[in-house]
Amino acid sequence: MINNYQSDKKKQNKNSNNIESFIGPNTFVEGDIKFKGDTLKIDGKVNGKIESDDSSVIIGEQGDVNASIVANQLIIAGKVHGDISVNDIIDLKNSGSIDGLIKSKRIKVAEGAILDGEIEIGNN
Repeated sequence: MINNYQSDKKKQNKNSNNIESFIGPNTFVEGDIKFKGDTLKIDGKVNGKIESDDSSVIIGEQGDVNASIVANQLIIAGKVHGDISVNDIIDLKNSGSIDGLIKSKRIKVAEGAILDGEIEIGNN
């Protein structure tokens, strides 16, 4: 019984962490990004708007985002300047920073992370 549970859990985690789109560390994007799929990872610079109600966004340690973000889940290890609206959870890592209005059902903030702005937690 335990093996089946662990196997099912691995499948679930694998499916929820598929990175389908990537903005590399030497890439600069100016404008709006709209996408569908599992995950967009950003290690470069983005100015504009990032939007996907049903997907996840990961801002890597090298990521520098000056944009509003709408997503289902958001993991931040880099810098975000702008308003954030997340349906499920924001995971702010110890190397991450947020400056802006934050709306989310849940938020997880690691020790050492920088959070500057207004936070609305609960049902969006």
